[in-house]
This record gives sequence, C-alpha cells and structure tokens, in this order.
Amino acid sequence: MGKRKRGVSGVRFTHNEMLGKTQQRSNAQEIIDDFQFNTCSLTYYPNEDSLFDEFGYAYSKEGAEKYFSENSVHPFKGIPYKMTDLIEAKFTEDENGDIIDPVTQEKLTTKNIIVMNKKNGNVYNYQSILQFNKLPNIWQDLITCDPFEESDLVVIHDPSRKLDLPPKPLVSFRKEVTETEAQRNARLLLGTFDIKHPTVKEEDKTWFLARPNSESFALASQLSTNPPKQKSLVCLHTSLGNVILELDSDKTPMGVLNFLGHALRGSYDKAEVKKVDQGKFLEIASSAISDESVWGTPFSFERNEPRRGMRYQIYIVKKNKNISRISNTADFGISKEPLSIDQYHIIGCVKSGEGYVASIIDGKTLPNGRPVRPCTIYNVEVQANPFPATKQ
Repeated sequence: MGKRKRGVSGVRFTHNEMLGKTQQRSNAQEIIDDFQFNTCSLTYYPNEDSLFDEFGYAYSKEGAEKYFSENSVHPFKGIPYKMTDLIEAKFTEDENGDIIDPVTQEKLTTKNIIVMNKKNGNVYNYQSILQFNKLPNIWQDLITCDPFEESDLVVIHDPSRKLDLPPKPLVSFRKEVTETEAQRNARLLLGTFDIKHPTVKEEDKTWFLARPNSESFALASQLSTNPPKQKSLVCLHTSLGNVILELDSDKTPMGVLNFLGHALRGSYDKAEVKKVDQGKFLEIASSAISDESVWGTPFSFERNEPRRGMRYQIYIVKKNKNISRISNTADFGISKEPLSIDQYHIIGCVKSGEGYVASIIDGKTLPNGRPVRPCTIYNVEVQANPFPATKQ
C-alpha cells in the first residue's frame, strides 16, 4: 500500500521528530500527511492491509477478523455485514514502493482524491476516472476494460472528508510491529516514565481529585502544596495522528490535575480545534457540557519558569484577562512559538508529534479562525499519572 510512517503501539513518529525539535521543518504539511486508509477504522493502529467496505472505511485483517468473529453487523452503519463483504484493494506501486495511478503513472499524494472500483478492487486517482470515464461517459475499467457503473466507485481517501469514527476504537489489542532504531529509541524514552495509571473505582464515576465539588477542590489544593516530582504523560489520539504531551505535575499541579480530570472524564472526546492564530498557536474546545474547571470553580495562576522560551507549550485557555484567577478552564491550547510564562498558564509541552501540530498552525484558516483542514481529538489517553488514584 505504499510507503508509510510506522508506529509503536499506535504512536507515530516522523523522521524529523526523532532527529530533534530544533531541526528546521521547511514543509511540515508534507512531513505529517498520511493517507486515511493507513489507519484501521476499528483499532486506530497503523494499517498494513488493503481491506475496505463500500463506504470507504479501511480495515486491518487482524482487526476485521476479531470484530466480525463477535459481530454480524457493520461497525458504523449497523446493517447486516460479514468479513467476506470486505473488498481487497489492488494498489499499483512504482519501483520505490510508492502507490501510483495505473493510468498516468503519477505518484498518489494525500492531496489527491483516491477511489477504488469495488467490482475488482482497482485503485485510481479520481482525476483519471473523471478524464477517461466520466467526461466521455465510457464506463469501462481502465485496467481490465470490464464494465462498471459510477456507483461502483468507493472513495478511500479524500483530504476534505472527515470519517465519523467513535472516540475510542471498537477493537482493542496490543499490536506488535517491527521497530526501527528510531522507533525503539522513542519507545525507550516513553518507558522512562515509570509511573502507574490511576485505577479509578467504577462507582466513583470521576476521579476523587477532580470532582465538581468543594471537597475535591480542597483535596487538590492541599496536594498541590507538596506535588509529585514526576511528570504526567498523555496521548492525544487525533484524526491526524497521535500527539504525546508532557505535563508538569511538579510545577503546575492544579493546572495538570484540571487537565487530567477532564481527560479521565471524557471532556476531550471528539473535541475539535476551534481557533488557529496562523503561525502562532491553536486552541481546542472541549466537549464538556460546562466550560469550567473540573471543580467548577476558578483556581490560582501557576507560573511555570522551566518552560520559559520553549516551543510547543501547552496552556490553559482563559476567558478573562485577570491572570491571578483562572475561570472556565476546560479548553486548552498548544503554541508553536514560545509564549510569555507571565501571561499564559503553561502546564507542559509537546513531547512527540510536533509535526501534526505545526501542520494545523501553519495551515490555512477560515474567516472564523477554524482550520480549513479539520482536526478532531478522538480521545485522550492518560499514560502516566503520578497523583494518587484514591484517597489514602
């Protein structure tokens, strides 16, 4: 299926990200772009197979086998469906392993609309279909010359299309992949955060340090006077790829508790980028019913001196100009250039995935400030949490 960026446990690392943050990215958009079919719609892992349905959803063989062994309906449409209904796409590749259009022999990019003839699985650039089939009204396959109808075409990649996927994968399992040296180094880096996940009791519904009441706020405030020394680590599973955030639990404990509490509560599931200041920052609107802190009350501003002058900072979006008290703090932002630590409540930095962030910040925007290229956070996974899971 052409060249792809590989991942470790669903986390993707670009070449430039592994070389370091300081290397110049002359074309961030080109670095991070990926075909929609390179991600399995069931597992959200990198997809090495070529299975599709007639709606354009891509499947890995392993993910499809597990899902259809337990279900007899389509995962997203709810209609009767089985694995044998899936279609195996036939990609044409050049000598370098890149996918190309079989008619023009031109390399297919993420800017192309790519379609598949569901009768035989042949894959084309839609421009070839338009030029040689639709305009002359000759509906014969461009490789086999077999007849087909326009309704037999399945769009498997469209840069303007946004697939409606659930916030969490329908199939979950640990996928083993062959590691490159760079990926191994990245995995070892994440492994240095030797912190266990909090195990929140089912009956608690929400984490005891992040409940919307005064008792929880008091406990969090008391804990912040003697914060943990370790950092928190979270993964944003987005429609573009995974972004790893390092949060400063030791320097901004209240801000981090607020973020982790919203993440565990699901406030960022299906959240979208709501505003872009081109070249500077982006802001993400939570899906929380009430755009407030997890405690429902403002909390004090925390000055994060170690993050002074750093790029790709994570900050709390404030709704007022008074930095001594922060209110309505469910939303957060990511900067590309350094922000003032005296004016912004900075709680951490991007650890991996800067390319995805840069592609949005440097991309085109609509008049209302939203990005032309949409980006959705499917969900936020808390990978390392040094705060206690339950009352001691």
